[in-house]
Amino acid sequence: GEDLMSEFLVPQNEARAKVGDPPLVWDGKVASYAEWYAGEREGDCALQHSNGPYGENIFWGGGSAWNPQDAVSA
Repeated sequence: GEDLMSEFLVPQNEARAKVGDPPLVWDGKVASYAEWYAGEREGDCALQHSNGPYGENIFWGGGSAWNPQDAVSA
């Protein structure tokens, strides 16, 4: 939902603002692609880029011991 979007976007945009980069905005098409690719990696957990049309930051977190801020900070 929108709360999850904010949990990822707010810290990412705070970091971008510190270096003068413009803020990111949520894109449903990109989110759908990311969800699809995460499903592709679900069986092997390989930290590899999709070589698709988007830039990627890859983060692995297991169980409930991580949060979106951890992914942004990695």
